[in-house]
Amino acid sequence: MANSKRYPAKLLLLGEYSVLLGSKALAIPLRNQYLTWEKISFNEFNGALLQFAKYLETYSERFKYLNISQLIKDFDSGWTLRGNIPTGYGIGSSGAVCAAILDKYQYESADIETSHNQLIQMESYFHGKSSGLDPLVSFYDKPVLINGGKASLIDESYMNHLRNYKISLIDSGVKRKTEHFVNLFNEKLVNPEWKQKYIEEILPLNNALIDQYLENETFDFVINWKKLSELSLHYYKEMIIPSIETNWNSLYNKNNYIKINGAGGGGFYIFLSENQSIELNGLQKMSISEF
Repeated sequence: MANSKRYPAKLLLLGEYSVLLGSKALAIPLRNQYLTWEKISFNEFNGALLQFAKYLETYSERFKYLNISQLIKDFDSGWTLRGNIPTGYGIGSSGAVCAAILDKYQYESADIETSHNQLIQMESYFHGKSSGLDPLVSFYDKPVLINGGKASLIDESYMNHLRNYKISLIDSGVKRKTEHFVNLFNEKLVNPEWKQKYIEEILPLNNALIDQYLENETFDFVINWKKLSELSLHYYKEMIIPSIETNWNSLYNKNNYIKINGAGGGGFYIFLSENQSIELNGLQKMSISEF
C-alpha cells in the first residue's frame, strides 16, 4: 500500500446548516492539516478506526463499493491513518477518514456524483446525517460547491481575492460533537414559523455570499457577511460559546465579523477582518494559509 498521499482537512466557508435545507455550500481544502496512511506498531493501535471498519462490515450490503475485508486485514496488520487534523474542531477529521478509505478501498473509481453519494453514506456513521461535503473536499483535494444538491469542483484562482479583508480562523479551545448540535438545529426546525423565517432569511443570504465570493464582489460580500454574522446570533445562539460571543459583540461594529464554522458549539469559528492586527480576548487567530 502506498502511504504518501495526503487527505486534507476542509473549511466549510459558507452553507453551515442551511445546506441541509437546500442552500448552496462552499468548502475549501486546508492542506497543512491532513491524514495519510502509515504502518504502525501494535502498541499504537487505533481502535476507533477498526470500529468504523466493523460498522462498514456489519452493513456491507450498503457499502458494496468498498473492499471491506481487505480494509480490516490491513488494519489488523498495522496500517492506520495518522495526521494532524484536530477532532471536534469542525474542519473535517471524519471526512478525511472517509475520503482516505474510499480512495484506497473502492473497487472502481466513480464520477463525482456517485462518489458524493458514497461518502454521504460513509460519514453518516459519524454525524447521523451528512451533506457529504467534508469528505468530498478531502477526496478530491479541491474546493467543492454544492448547488441544488449536486457537487462540482471549482477553480481555486478566486481564493484570497477579498480586497482589504482577510478570512481567518479563531480557536475557541473547546471541542464539540457535530451530531449534538445538528440535533439541536433539527429541534428548532420542528417550529414551522421558525423554519420558514430561517429559510426566508438565511438561505438567500448564504447563496448570495457564495456567488459574490466566487465573482470577486468584495463590497457586497462584506455587507452580506455582516448580515449573516448578525442573524447568526439569533439562529445559532446555542452554537456560539460565551468566549466567542464576547468577541463577536465587541468586534461587530469595527468591520470585523465572526460566523460559526460547520456545526459551531466549539472548535474553530470563522473571522472576516479588515484590521489584521486586531486582538481577540484570550483567543488565538490563525490565517487560513497557516493550515
